[in-house]
Amino acid sequence: MNTFGTITSLLNSSRKINITSLLLSYSNPISLIFTGGTNYVDLSNTAQYSKTAAGINNTAALGNNTYAVLKYNNNNLKSTDFATSNFTIYLKYATKISTLPVFNIQTPSKITINTTTVNVGSTFTIKLYSLLLPGTPIPYTITGCTSADINGAPLTGTYTAPYQSITYTVVSGAVVSGTAGATISITGGNTVNFTITNYTADEISTNTSFNTLISSKPPLFIFSPSEASTLTNNNTQMKDVRSGYTSYATMSNVTVISASGGGATGTITYLSGTTSSSILFPTGSIPNNFTICSITRYKSTNQKIILQNDTSYSNGSDKWFLFGHYAGQAIGAVFVYGTWKTPIVNLSAAAPTKTNWVTLCGRTSNTQSSYDIMVDGEPKGTQNIAPSTTNSSYKLAINPSASVISELADFDFASLYIWNQELSDAEMITVSKKMKMYLKYGVM
Repeated sequence: MNTFGTITSLLNSSRKINITSLLLSYSNPISLIFTGGTNYVDLSNTAQYSKTAAGINNTAALGNNTYAVLKYNNNNLKSTDFATSNFTIYLKYATKISTLPVFNIQTPSKITINTTTVNVGSTFTIKLYSLLLPGTPIPYTITGCTSADINGAPLTGTYTAPYQSITYTVVSGAVVSGTAGATISITGGNTVNFTITNYTADEISTNTSFNTLISSKPPLFIFSPSEASTLTNNNTQMKDVRSGYTSYATMSNVTVISASGGGATGTITYLSGTTSSSILFPTGSIPNNFTICSITRYKSTNQKIILQNDTSYSNGSDKWFLFGHYAGQAIGAVFVYGTWKTPIVNLSAAAPTKTNWVTLCGRTSNTQSSYDIMVDGEPKGTQNIAPSTTNSSYKLAINPSASVISELADFDFASLYIWNQELSDAEMITVSKKMKMYLKYGVM
């Protein structure tokens, strides 16, 4: 707690006694301890910090849980210990935690947004915080949407320091912004992004459930080419979103593409590669207990294996892990350490031509359920994937160096979520739906 004490004087008849001097006269230190209570109001997310006062209970030796307590030799002091009853001791405190933006000389003003995905017919709120003098105008610019999209609100103008809250309405006929999104920028400050969507009621529910899942059960890894900041070193690294970009996949000879097609009606960003390309995900990308969800697809040639572990079938089927594509025919199929967990056929209704995008979720389980493997939102599992300490010995990969030529594929890769736990049936459905929404809208 950020605390500071303000202590007034002790009064004894006409004599004014400074309590600071009095406290220093004791042979042992006196401590002022705020014991808690219910009279806190957290205003840390508003324009200004809260300031309040709490008094000392000056008669009860046992103290009180809503007051400050003055202690000497670890015993509570009371007013009679000071030979006077006419005194005041109070504690001022600021709120414990501030979620206000961080300011500096270069950026004395900041804006925040309450959501990054705004469905048509709904609202979003921008809050301005500024260290500039009250009344100072702060220019802003909105790009990526029209004034008509936000109910006639101007795309340029000024906000007013030190604090302003503005709510915008996205009209029902607004143009869906897709991957590009929209931005609001302020002079001498930052930029926030938002995406206009046109979700159905079920998609709104799915989006809410997905966001709740990501918060309550954070994935171990998220690899998403749609986040440009994750692609570094001339596209030889793809950083993991969840680890704060400290973990990464190593890549070679991949091309970044943003396009629709292949069953994606939205514009999505993905990595495209050939048999001379490779992606090697980090250690731990096949946890002992896992849920793995991916979006991948074949290109028109060399339709072999896409996601697998960093070994080869030629090294023994009992060591081999295959996830999603096999031999140009088993699309959505899963093979784990010697056993097929699905039929060896095209399980994807979304990829009848084999070059459409396929969403796939698979999880470990001690008992078999068809929901252990979800292909394009449909349960397709026929055998359970038992948790195994063997998993952590391997890494997920595309065209790993251990592969023989008959296993290499031309591929497109759009997304990979990895949990080190098993999601429920309902959560498997939610992630599958959300991935299909990404293909539909280009917004994850």
